[in-house]
Amino acid sequence: MHVAQRELQEEAGLVAQRWEPLSTTCSSPGMSSEVVRIYLANDLTPAPLASFEPADEEADMEVLPIPFDVLLDAALTGRVSNAQLVIAVTTYELKFRNNSGR
Repeated sequence: MHVAQRELQEEAGLVAQRWEPLSTTCSSPGMSSEVVRIYLANDLTPAPLASFEPADEEADMEVLPIPFDVLLDAALTGRVSNAQLVIAVTTYELKFRNNSGR
């Protein structure tokens, strides 16, 4: 989870008070042993400014809030092709918004 915490801070400038496992996926079964764990970050607050100085690709990133329904539609219609993002969005929809709670 340390990597997820660091990435949230570096790429979005946020820290989360609570983390919840959402899904686990293999990026390329049979070719790689890489496992990707996807978490739901809750109770977000801005990261302390002194804790991370954006550099390289993070320095030019723009963080834009997107309504969840817009993101879900983009995932379902193929406008978003990042596999981990599609898995995260659809899993969240099924587990939490559709009240299946598995």
